[in-house]
Amino acid sequence: MLHGSRESFSIVVPPMAEGKYHYGTELFHSAREHFKAAVEFLSADEEHSHSFGILHIAIALELLAKARLASKDLQLIVRGRRKPTDAEFRIGAFQSIGIEEAFESLETLGLAHLDDSQRFALTSIRNLRNSVVHFLEQTGRLASLEPVFGAASLFLDIHELELADWRASDVFPRLNYSLNLLTRMKGFVPVRMAALRSKLVASMRPCSAHMDECYQCLQDAATISGEDIVCLYCGASYAVHIVAEEMSRDRSVSVCPQCALHSIIACTQCRPDTISHECFCCGYSVAHPCG
Repeated sequence: MLHGSRESFSIVVPPMAEGKYHYGTELFHSAREHFKAAVEFLSADEEHSHSFGILHIAIALELLAKARLASKDLQLIVRGRRKPTDAEFRIGAFQSIGIEEAFESLETLGLAHLDDSQRFALTSIRNLRNSVVHFLEQTGRLASLEPVFGAASLFLDIHELELADWRASDVFPRLNYSLNLLTRMKGFVPVRMAALRSKLVASMRPCSAHMDECYQCLQDAATISGEDIVCLYCGASYAVHIVAEEMSRDRSVSVCPQCALHSIIACTQCRPDTISHECFCCGYSVAHPCG
């Protein structure tokens, strides 16, 4: 018996032109549901809860990869040359490729690129799933969930690609509840932040002391994307000028001559009795009292 409330959304599949994205959309929805179930099992303190979490996360990753393939062509996830009919697809009367083949096809088609750590996570979850499937009683609770967290992080990376490609955030909201559960589990945040490290290094980051972390998840993953502050950890997005108004002591905001964003705020960063003006994005200072 799992405890806690799972996030529940009424999914309305949008009409698609002659079904090109139809199958991919349904597989994407199924992948999300398996991911949610995986996180709940991993967070439960019950016999075999880790094992069932492993099964669900492996299935979620496989379906997510297949969703990206099916959005291009259903035949990409089917073994053999014969394309199943809609009726056959819905009752499962077809042979599909496995998780490794699905990810290989993604890379071949340029729909995703896995780095070494992501490939390791994929191999690890495959091995763990095989162990659970064949030796359930011997698996038990894992001493460390790090390999599973690596797979969960990979899922979140591919999931973001899907949301960006389909622009379907109104139909498929971000997995905030599941991410919050994962964040509370010991060891997940370091794994996820390590996976985001290269993206964070390559991104434009707020470099002043005014914004050290994301307002929503409190992780040091806030980036500047155009005129928005976007968190790579939780996906939260804030308009720069709105954040600036909230930070500014007198709510005044002006354009920074250095980064060209509406990000110059009135602050007391240096002396509490003196107002100075500084860009909370790039750190540019205007008539700073200690300058």
